[in-house]
Amino acid sequence: ERTPEAEAAAAERQKADSKPLVWKGITIRAGSEVLMHYKGVDHFAQIRAGAIVDAEGVRYTPSSWASKVANGTSGNAWRDIQVKEPQSSHWISARALRIAAEKARRDRTRQVTSPNPKESDHDPS
Repeated sequence: ERTPEAEAAAAERQKADSKPLVWKGITIRAGSEVLMHYKGVDHFAQIRAGAIVDAEGVRYTPSSWASKVANGTSGNAWRDIQVKEPQSSHWISARALRIAAEKARRDRTRQVTSPNPKESDHDPS
């Protein structure tokens, strides 16, 4: 039987594990898988607690995981990492996620800064 303290600790761990990875303007949902192909080998990890977590439970930033996979060489995590969100069957490059996030941000900015023509045509007097 689990104690109330153990239940609370388990709930806190689950809450922490469900935190997404926020990486320079993009948000990757917890539970997403990450993949990097290096020298003929596919390396997998998962997004948990706001980080990339490998099979040993070690937490990484995207850049540090890409470097670890590439044996300490510097690469480009945006180019090298692919992401598959929960319930998806498609991998998408981190670069494509970044481009989509930047486009969405620009579109939102345009919507906020451009006047609504119907409002500007309305004369309240």
